[in-house]
Amino acid sequence: MNLEKFTLKARTAVQTAYEMAKDRAHQEVEPEHLLLVLCELRESIVPPLLKNMSVDVDALKTSLQREISRRHRVEGANVQVYLSSALSKALTAAENEAAKLKDEYVSAEHLLLGVVETASGNFQKLLR
Repeated sequence: MNLEKFTLKARTAVQTAYEMAKDRAHQEVEPEHLLLVLCELRESIVPPLLKNMSVDVDALKTSLQREISRRHRVEGANVQVYLSSALSKALTAAENEAAKLKDEYVSAEHLLLGVVETASGNFQKLLR
């Protein structure tokens, strides 16, 4: 993953997802963190895209918040926060989507595609 290839908004989304996980004492940044950030970013294209796909964005945000609140919390002074393997796969998929579309930079919509494309388990069920 090369953050230099991410737009400012995409970098902000990844950084904000990291901060969200850290603030909530989660050891891993998950796709759910990133999707929630994408849904809440000001002037983001993601909420209108989801609405055009008949997704109730407020209900999705509530479900994501509920799912994130269930995550295991890690307490301690030296807790390291990592990107989960699921989020790493989603970011790689986002880069691949940008390349397929011949876009020079990875943007918020590519992140959305990457998250949706790589979703599995409970997260995949939530997205359906």
